[in-house]
Amino acid sequence: MAETGAAVTTVLLWILTLTECQDTPITCLFSEACVLPCSFRRSGEEVIHWQTLAGQVITVHSYYYGNDQLKHQNGTYKGRTSLFKDLISHGNASLLLRNTSIQDQGRYKCYTSTTLGNQESFVSLRVEAPIKSVSMERTSEGVTCMSQGIYPSPRVSWSTDPPTPSGTLQDSSQPTADAQGLFSVNSTVRMLGNLSDHAYVCSVSKEDGTGEWRASFRQQEDIHGEVGQTLAIPCPVPKPSLFTQTWTFMGQTPPILTHNSATSHQDISDLWKNRVQDLLETGSLLIQDPEGQNLTGTYTCKVSADRTLQLVQTYVSFTGADKHSGSDTRLPAAVAVPVVIIALLMIVLLIVACKKGWLRGSKCQNGQNDENRHREAGGDERMPLSSMNGGRGVGTETGGQNDEQPVNSNNGGVGT
Repeated sequence: MAETGAAVTTVLLWILTLTECQDTPITCLFSEACVLPCSFRRSGEEVIHWQTLAGQVITVHSYYYGNDQLKHQNGTYKGRTSLFKDLISHGNASLLLRNTSIQDQGRYKCYTSTTLGNQESFVSLRVEAPIKSVSMERTSEGVTCMSQGIYPSPRVSWSTDPPTPSGTLQDSSQPTADAQGLFSVNSTVRMLGNLSDHAYVCSVSKEDGTGEWRASFRQQEDIHGEVGQTLAIPCPVPKPSLFTQTWTFMGQTPPILTHNSATSHQDISDLWKNRVQDLLETGSLLIQDPEGQNLTGTYTCKVSADRTLQLVQTYVSFTGADKHSGSDTRLPAAVAVPVVIIALLMIVLLIVACKKGWLRGSKCQNGQNDENRHREAGGDERMPLSSMNGGRGVGTETGGQNDEQPVNSNNGGVGT
């Protein structure tokens, strides 16, 4: 019985030792702070060493004599590590690693020594950069699905709604990594048959299929409207999910309209105010009393919700005469009035400058010639009264005689 008990005790001690030597798995998010756990039997004179074991031993952080000792710290960890100083006396030697990178992945050893002895524990660190967004667009080659800043390499798959046979959509693109080790995807499939027959769905996920994001693209049938007649462009929105809806015209910025269902806040571009209205219940865009064919083009509805993106494009054409077309070429009053005022001020300034002698030359000469031509055409308004009466009556202009002649000259010489 004693031998059996001793054997059981030995097995239990072996299991306990094996458990202590097992790595603790930790997953950190790229560029964020992360804690690598480590605990020990608390006592005095603590010595702590954190090291990585990737091929060669690299010093990550050291602590002894009651202070950090970073003389031998590897340069890639400089300024990114620290211990929880107020917890060391309680047996906590956990390491805070900031701004984690893909290169930080690997196996870490926490070595501690106190007056009670030495301990070692291990942490297996994995770094992930989850999918944060997926975008989609229609190109000359088909439909393109894009996402970036992902680790590890994502998985991309395509489908259609309604479904098509497996293998119908061919995509040969592969994820590519940047200098930081983050992956980007740029996947394109060709559209099938009639553009409006299918919706194209792109799914981007982790290697194990979790963390999936979905984006879809649908080209609706063309819509034809009449100038002056209100027209609705449909775009279904998810219910009861929270979402953000954005309408654009021909890819132009700013967008026509943006609506946030969480806050019920709606922004309409100044160029489109009084022209459009968002039908909140259906997601449709109402074009009110379209003025002309300049509103003909492609309208895009983008709906963003939790891990989903929906793009709907519709080509809309308007027929009929533009409301503002015609022969009226008059300047608007807001433009014409200032132009007239400026022209009059320039004329007045020119006349004053000539009369005051401030300005001489051709401009004043032209002004004098204009005045002479005016006299020849319409007569001098300052002519003597006798000239205006055909030479009859008091005085003549010949011989230099004065207009104030004696009265007897008007009576043919009689009376003297």
